[in-house]
Amino acid sequence: MLKNKQSFSSDVDNDQLKITLESISAGNTEGYLWSDGKFYFLWDLGNVVFYLFGESPDSEHLEDLTRLYEKEVRGKAESEAFSYFKVNDLTGISEDSVRSVFGLGEYKMLKKYFYRYTKGSVKGFKSSVDELEIVDIDEDLLESKELKNFELIKNEIEWMWPSLERYFQKGYGKASLIDDEIVCWCTAEYVSEGRCGIGIETLEGFRQKGIATVTAAVFIDHCLKNNVAPYWECGAYNEPSVKLAERLGFHKIDEYQVLLGKF
Repeated sequence: MLKNKQSFSSDVDNDQLKITLESISAGNTEGYLWSDGKFYFLWDLGNVVFYLFGESPDSEHLEDLTRLYEKEVRGKAESEAFSYFKVNDLTGISEDSVRSVFGLGEYKMLKKYFYRYTKGSVKGFKSSVDELEIVDIDEDLLESKELKNFELIKNEIEWMWPSLERYFQKGYGKASLIDDEIVCWCTAEYVSEGRCGIGIETLEGFRQKGIATVTAAVFIDHCLKNNVAPYWECGAYNEPSVKLAERLGFHKIDEYQVLLGKF
């Protein structure tokens, strides 16, 4: 019987799963973990991803998982107004079984890349925008009503973190300003001791000017100075994100398929 667990202590050899579990255990990402000690079902509420890992499940596990999804997950997802979710299966369950468990009709399979930063420093990146100013994403920035687009960063942090207060305690980020407008931001996600993921966004009209490159480079430099290894995830179809990660010096450590479904 799959039961809800508050922590997970066993070693895992998947870096993406590891940083997710560590961040949830640290209280920096919301999530639920169910297990019978051999098979594990993790719901990461940060990016609304389900992970299936541990021993390959038998038919009893799959039936249990189907009931759990219907009883524990679907209602909460609807109350939180979640629309889509991803399934990252590390156990090798058949595609048909995954579709059956989650009651899927239409769905998509997406190829994803996962990177880790392995270089020793970030230097030499410049933007074509001379008036660019890069600042910390902190409490003062998010309370400054004079800056345009601050609410977009606030919304993203509130989505990825349990609360703004938790972000102010454990999180960090960099924002690029042009005059009084925030045009790009890079925030820490899935934060734990020595690791973090990266969330980055550049507004339309300010892309292809080197702004995202410079903003991310300053963020990475902050990580390196604090002995934090940054990670980067993106879809294989997202060519701008792939090129940016590789330009910055990230090394691809994994590529995999995820199933995109709808609640």
